[in-house]
Amino acid sequence: MRIFVVGGMIEAKLKSKIAPLQNLECIDEIILFRRQYYQDKKIHCVSPPKWLLGIMPLAELWRLLALIFYSFSKRPALIVAFGTIPHGIYAFWLKSLLGIPIIQHVMGKNDLRLTFDKQRGRLLALKAVTAGNQICVRGNQMKQYLIENGVNDNKIFIQQNLHDFSLFKPNDHQIKRYDFIYVGLLADYKRVDILLDAFNKVVKAFPEAKLAVVGSGPNKEALIQQCKRQGTQKQIEFLGAIQHQDLPNYLSQSKVFIMTSQGEGLPQAMIEALSCGLPVIVPADADIEEVAKHNVNALITNGHQADNFAQAMQALLENEKLYQRLKHEALHIRTDYKTIYSLQYQSELWQQAISKIAH
Repeated sequence: MRIFVVGGMIEAKLKSKIAPLQNLECIDEIILFRRQYYQDKKIHCVSPPKWLLGIMPLAELWRLLALIFYSFSKRPALIVAFGTIPHGIYAFWLKSLLGIPIIQHVMGKNDLRLTFDKQRGRLLALKAVTAGNQICVRGNQMKQYLIENGVNDNKIFIQQNLHDFSLFKPNDHQIKRYDFIYVGLLADYKRVDILLDAFNKVVKAFPEAKLAVVGSGPNKEALIQQCKRQGTQKQIEFLGAIQHQDLPNYLSQSKVFIMTSQGEGLPQAMIEALSCGLPVIVPADADIEEVAKHNVNALITNGHQADNFAQAMQALLENEKLYQRLKHEALHIRTDYKTIYSLQYQSELWQQAISKIAH
């Protein structure tokens, strides 16, 4: 069987999603449409020429036209779209045009444009996703949302990224350089601006506190300027994008993982932090609470106000007993979720979904 996959993401995240498909005996070839070239077994990657990559609209148009051309010339048994805009939209168009079965992979609230009120593209995103022959989500909150919007329960399955527990493991011998660490894209829906506002409140009581920000994105310069206005540039380190294999080292140098996003599904960065033994401070958003449990391995805020996050941050700085208890409980993810995040388990989920639509 030949399938098409349309996706972006950083290489490590893409690998954690596509590896179960590569593992299936029923799949002989995966043609991947991605702006950046990617090479692995069974995968033939179709990417724009390098000279086009600096011109984003043209590079994206090239990718769409290539997807249409290949759909006619090398018709796949199905198309898997990782993310809705634009990938799920492309898959939706090709299903409408050629009748090719599609699996829509909804990675989080932002894929359905649910992050902000009256966010543009919401109706189109929902229409594209609900047109999926099968729909993959990260947890039960998103599954319930789709059911409430008319999707049959039998079309929805919950799939997780693969996670390498041998890479992300605790290292108590590492010196703690940072009190808090954020890992992720620096984009609007991640609301790192709220994190900086919260940290600004914390340093007034704990002037020695340190925050590491790992990642890059369109908001990086604006966030650096925010730190300068708030006078926290000496307490915050913007570490930029780092290699995935180096991330455990930075997590081990940190005491607490924090994210203030408004558009998540079940964030992989949170899973990675927990498996390194970091308690997490996260909002009660999307499917986060399926793994993060308040006062067990996490402090969960109601709402996205900076004051709420600041209170949680201060609680873990002030209360060593609370911090140690949450740290201990965080490590239970290594046993409780070992099977769920395995290649075999996730491959079986994909096999079940594909068997319903591809013949």
